[in-house]
Amino acid sequence: MTLQMVYFLLGLYFYLALKMSRAGLEDILAPLYFFTDVDIISSDMKENKILQKLYKFGFTAPQARLYLAGLRLGKALMKHLAQEAKVSRSTAYYLMSELERRKFFAHKKIGKRIYYSAVSPQELLNMALRREQLVRTIMSDLESIVKK
Repeated sequence: MTLQMVYFLLGLYFYLALKMSRAGLEDILAPLYFFTDVDIISSDMKENKILQKLYKFGFTAPQARLYLAGLRLGKALMKHLAQEAKVSRSTAYYLMSELERRKFFAHKKIGKRIYYSAVSPQELLNMALRREQLVRTIMSDLESIVKK
């Protein structure tokens, strides 16, 4: 079997699997693990799952990619964060303003350069817990306002 035939069959498999099934991408890719490096596929799927969870936490998709880039790179210039997150630098600056406002990133000016760093995952958890405590403290006041 030629390489072109293999690519054709893989393309046909993906087309039919996505068209005919409601299965997730992981289920569709499972039989194909022997064709490629499993670590590459599983790491991409793992990152996609993380991105989906960050989306549920309140990030947009580009913001989530920028946050993950910040975690991977540590303290970094915007140029490197944008490249890692696969967004344009101007878009990254726009996204960063919102992420800094929400305290997901901090910046520090060193000389003429500005370095950005993402807050730790533990700090994300602390933010969520503080938000939950705030809601619990005002819960009775909010419930008294609701019409019955």
